Amino acid sequence: MNQLKIRIVKMLGEGLIKDPEEKEKLEYLIKSKKWNPYCLRHSSISSDSDFLPEYALKKKVRWSMNSKQSARYIKTRLELSDLIVVYTTYFSLITIKFYAAINGY
Repeated sequence: MNQLKIRIVKMLGEGLIKDPEEKEKLEYLIKSKKWNPYCLRHSSISSDSDFLPEYALKKKVRWSMNSKQSARYIKTRLELSDLIVVYTTYFSLITIKFYAAINGY
């Protein structure tokens, strides 16, 4: 974790990060937050669990195939399908409104 923190400080110092909002957030994190490896691992697993099947997730995070740990992260397929329907409907409505506005409907 210390290497990651040092690398970010170096990137900030050299001006490699151009976006002022991102730069401000990183500076805040460097100054005020503790760097917790567990938090990074948990965030990564949560993100990957949305699209990886259970077998692939267990393989990636090196859990045994009999482990029940994946139940904490893997959402049921029903929840995921509901999310997909909501997002698809929302973006479809935005697209329809956009084309209607362009074509003067």
